[in-house]
Amino acid sequence: MAHELFHLYVQGAEWWMYDGTAEAFKYVYGLEQGLDPKSYEAPRGGCEAHDIQMFTQWNPQPGTPRFGCAYFLGGALFRELAAHLGPSEYGSRMRELRRLSDPEEAEKRGFRLMGIDELRRVFASESEIVEKHWSGKLNHPEKTWKLRIASESHDLIRWDQNPTYDGDSVAFSGTLLGDAVLSGGTIAEALRDGYRNFHLYSVDSFELIGNINPPGWTHGTRHPGDNTALEYRLEGKTFTVRFRLPEALGNPTDYFVDVWGFRDESRTPVIWQDRDRLGFARIVVE
Repeated sequence: MAHELFHLYVQGAEWWMYDGTAEAFKYVYGLEQGLDPKSYEAPRGGCEAHDIQMFTQWNPQPGTPRFGCAYFLGGALFRELAAHLGPSEYGSRMRELRRLSDPEEAEKRGFRLMGIDELRRVFASESEIVEKHWSGKLNHPEKTWKLRIASESHDLIRWDQNPTYDGDSVAFSGTLLGDAVLSGGTIAEALRDGYRNFHLYSVDSFELIGNINPPGWTHGTRHPGDNTALEYRLEGKTFTVRFRLPEALGNPTDYFVDVWGFRDESRTPVIWQDRDRLGFARIVVE
């Protein structure tokens, strides 16, 4: 509610400023109420933009996968400005942004939405913070999300097609390397046919979201993200899978696919008692 109410205060702004200022207000309000500050930080989600400048170049629209960057990147900028300036001075700067959003000011700039020019003017003495978030490449999603998972993976998958969302379904294919086999209940089953090999995980929490099961799977579902694959093939050492994300899961880039199996017949389990993580890849949007 705090976020939405602030939209009545600063309007006529580019999305990263419009939602970023609202995220910061929600955060400051939460602190005043003595609530956990971590719960008021916008989630990274699937934000692939390195900084706000990259986000503005993409210009994603609400409801599209990349739009969550407006909350994450914009919120981070205005939260840092609020922490640096303190409540009184930050409030004064917000009032100036509010003034610049008035119709007469908008008319002076040809009804262009407020953006980086207005931010630089209002926060001129905080230029280091502003430029750092604008073009400083602070966000490195291609590095940070992998650190934990990479330490638990055997890197035994060559991804011939990374998991890719085309607006309808997610498709991927890969080849098993070395002596790796897709997982069955036992090594013998894995060598014969494999099953329940592909899983969805959250990039932010690394929690299991669901299983990607072969067509005709009859063992029921255990997780909200469980899927019955539209296509599910294993030809020699190459697998091909296509499935639809449950609508409730939202942004496809918030998830990664991992592959479970056995490293080789003499492997020592490192993840689960009976299977090893052979490889993983993040879902990308085509």
